[in-house]
Amino acid sequence: MVLATGFGGYFGSRAAAERSPVGAPESGKRRAGGGRTRRITAAVFIAAGLGSSATALATDPMTVYGTAATGPGCVLVAVGLALLARELLAGANLVLRAIPVGKRSAAGHLARINLRVAPERIRPVVTFLTLFVGVAASTLSMQAIENSANGADDSGGIGQLMASINYLVVGLIAAFMAIALTNNVISSIRRRGKEFAAMSSVGATAPQLRRMLTWEMAVAVLVSVTVGCVGAMLSVIPFAILKKGGAAAAFAPVPYVAVVLVGAVGSLLIARWAARGPTAGAATAAAAIA
Repeated sequence: MVLATGFGGYFGSRAAAERSPVGAPESGKRRAGGGRTRRITAAVFIAAGLGSSATALATDPMTVYGTAATGPGCVLVAVGLALLARELLAGANLVLRAIPVGKRSAAGHLARINLRVAPERIRPVVTFLTLFVGVAASTLSMQAIENSANGADDSGGIGQLMASINYLVVGLIAAFMAIALTNNVISSIRRRGKEFAAMSSVGATAPQLRRMLTWEMAVAVLVSVTVGCVGAMLSVIPFAILKKGGAAAAFAPVPYVAVVLVGAVGSLLIARWAARGPTAGAATAAAAIA
């Protein structure tokens, strides 16, 4: 009887431990279903974007038609990839299952469970950050290629105007991303008040909860910047061939590093700031529940 009880408790606790403290994982699975239309739409956007970028090869490199074809293509590819945020997180979970990162710490273990069982909590971050990285990195890369191709011959005129417009576009996208990301992160964290209270009642501290959120955000950032940069590079390759005669210019690291630093640091700082209030008040909520 004692052995049966022990084995039953052990295997039962294993099933419960694999669930997220967010609760109601079935609702997340229901939401994950029915995404066929979204995936088809994403594929159409990506195909249209790559096709638009490829048409730049048929234009004269001395005109602005190559830019006019590549710019919209970059945006379409970024939008298509952003629509696949749910699938990107599913892929990240498959990778996390194969590597031991975060398994040894309580915060990392909880973050892995949340990402697997309730990825919808972090999906908006992947959506907005992928869009930002894809559009901003491709725009800056195009501008760097344009500057390199023109050299010192373009001292003003339309080249200077296009550069100013491109930098303005990147600034506006960054501002939009910051506002949207801040709103989504704050609302998502505040909705998790009961989860934090439940975890606090079983011994989790506010720093541990913040580290858990940092783990989740780090995974979202890594997925977003990787996919966003790959999409930007693929979109810009035809433009690089048109302007420089080869694809190497599309892989110049400076535009991508700059965008990744801004997106990654900004996202992590927003998450840390948004988590301070809810996690600090988790102990009070836990006491109220008890």
